Amino acid sequence: MNREATLKLSAGIVIALFFFDKAVVGPLTAKWKKTAEKIAYVEEDVTKGEQLLKREDALRSRWADMRENAMPAERSETENLVLERIGNWAGDARMDISQYNPNWRDEDDHAKYVCRLEGSGDMEAVMRFLYDLDGDEQGIRVESLELISRDKSGRRLGVDVTLSGLELPPERKNR
Repeated sequence: MNREATLKLSAGIVIALFFFDKAVVGPLTAKWKKTAEKIAYVEEDVTKGEQLLKREDALRSRWADMRENAMPAERSETENLVLERIGNWAGDARMDISQYNPNWRDEDDHAKYVCRLEGSGDMEAVMRFLYDLDGDEQGIRVESLELISRDKSGRRLGVDVTLSGLELPPERKNR
């Protein structure tokens, strides 16, 4: 073969390799990278799922506790229950409740009973009230809490607290 034919053949091979790289190898490499990313994403999902399965009993138990301690299905029962509990906590603590403002907030899949109350008492009374509130088994949550000194010595404290409780819909049966 002469030199000119060898150069033409070499140039043709280089051009063919260039097009092969752009038309076949490049797209395959990109596809392999995307597939590897998808596999990593799926593996992460599987790992999260396995972790959830390991915690299934604890999560189901916690959910059962939440459902058991949720507010009653009847709104009037909920209102009476919360008012009774607040009265008991305040009475046991010897704390005065001066204002009580309840209302309902309807969400997509549940309702929330929210009440704001103001009260006052000495340090011991306020601490006892908050301790009883926090230790109650009913699903009542403190949304916000503000303590205010009512006198110069700080012996008389004011409490401004917002409480909430969930009213969950009846449990659906698994299909």
